[in-house]
Amino acid sequence: MVLCLEADYFSKMKYIIALLLSLSAILNLQAQEQGHNVAVLIGHNYLSQGADNGNLPFLAVPVFVFDYNYRFGEHWGIGLHNDLSLESYELINGDDELLQRSTPWASAIVLNYFFHERFSISLGAGVELEENENLFLIRTGFEYAYPLTKNFEFVSGLTMDFKPTAYNNFSLQAGVCYLFGGSED
Repeated sequence: MVLCLEADYFSKMKYIIALLLSLSAILNLQAQEQGHNVAVLIGHNYLSQGADNGNLPFLAVPVFVFDYNYRFGEHWGIGLHNDLSLESYELINGDDELLQRSTPWASAIVLNYFFHERFSISLGAGVELEENENLFLIRTGFEYAYPLTKNFEFVSGLTMDFKPTAYNNFSLQAGVCYLFGGSED
């Protein structure tokens, strides 16, 4: 299985990465809290355009999530968020065409804003990689973190992926997060 990205994905991602890096450099000047975290979560992607013998069922596809984040200020962070769908599925895209997805892997670079000590929102862009067709995506998210110990948190999240050329989905997730490299380590 060989995954090929079209050139327009790289050109879009290049500008998004440059924008996010520029924002992080500017915002880093006001850094008060810094630190890294990795999170492992499980959840489900929910899709409303599923294809099942002519019906359009609402699909719930199990997903494994691995996220890395770097918090560079009291309110700001940047991250790489990755989701692996654990099942293959078929759905109807916006052009009423059948779209087959074989365990797609979605990866996005996101900018996080912590509007409260434990709550954050995120916005970013990336790509969903899959053997039949790769799709550009825009990701938004909302996350809550509850401290378990000094370096571990319980995290739960809601994300929404917009794939302009195909379909949209949202995901509910829960898991654990490990914090390291901060000023209190």
